[in-house]
Amino acid sequence: MSNLDMDGPYELNRDEVERVVSEPFAGNFALGYLSSKKKFIIQFVGRSDSCVRDAIIKNLPKKTNGKQPGFLGRLLSGAPPPPAFKYSYAADPEAAYTKQCRNYHDFGTGKELRNASHPKPPSSGSVKCPVCGE
Repeated sequence: MSNLDMDGPYELNRDEVERVVSEPFAGNFALGYLSSKKKFIIQFVGRSDSCVRDAIIKNLPKKTNGKQPGFLGRLLSGAPPPPAFKYSYAADPEAAYTKQCRNYHDFGTGKELRNASHPKPPSSGSVKCPVCGE
């Protein structure tokens, strides 16, 4: 397994995201939780081609009548939300995509991650996955 090369982990809540992810840049993030031995267990890898802070906030669980109907709630199928996140900034959308692909392959693809499918490339370029060429 490779090193994520991301800052964190931090508690996954809006206040903490807004506090630590201060710049509106493209970037990558990982959602997960801390094991009893304080190891960050990755459950989902994502990116934003414009503002990683907004992408993390968009993936925060939303509680409505005890349910979690947002993307993260659907992703976790009713399981408790991952309580932690890591993030990093990227130079541009292509760099964010490349890092997301590496993380996706390094941390288990759809077999171990809760990502529904392989990351899609940014619309602004013709970059391919550096691992599988997709």
